[in-house]
Amino acid sequence: YLRSFCQEKELRLLVSPSALAMPSQQTATHAFHLASCASESPYLLLWEHDHLFHEAIDWHRIQQAMDHGAAMIRFNRRPNHSVVGSVPEMVEACEFSDDLCRTDYYCNGPFIARRSWLKPLFDLALREPPSWNGCFGGFVEGPINRTMLADRYNKSEEEYRHLYPIYLYGGPDFKPIVSHFGEFLGRRGQIGRAHV
Repeated sequence: YLRSFCQEKELRLLVSPSALAMPSQQTATHAFHLASCASESPYLLLWEHDHLFHEAIDWHRIQQAMDHGAAMIRFNRRPNHSVVGSVPEMVEACEFSDDLCRTDYYCNGPFIARRSWLKPLFDLALREPPSWNGCFGGFVEGPINRTMLADRYNKSEEEYRHLYPIYLYGGPDFKPIVSHFGEFLGRRGQIGRAHV
């Protein structure tokens, strides 16, 4: 599916080899880092094998966000609203569009990002591949979210927003256009069912 999609859209598909014996946290971290190093494109569209888009992306919305300084536009797997938890996520209305939200959280769910902004985050994650799941998130998001949270507490709101211009596709409580499939810690019994 991905190969034919990429051929049709004239995109370059990068595949990261791994072994079943490797911890999944390390394979995901290496795969995301490979994408940031192997591509020369100013923008990267990244999504993992167990995510499916079930609606077309509105590229005008993406361009609008990038024109206003966005570094990342995430495609949420749940409605766009704030989350309270061990690593909270703030979601608020976007100042320039009703079709986007501002957020302060990185996630491995599908996203489009500026490569120049993303590569240093992935370099950080590669220096300290997570060996856990849970609190800060396993995979790449663990070290990235921990760093972002430290910046959140130690920098001004203006400095933080400048460092992490992250947006969510869709307005508040927007119905997701992507679903997550599979069975893993925290989602047992979800094989073959969309998570929306």
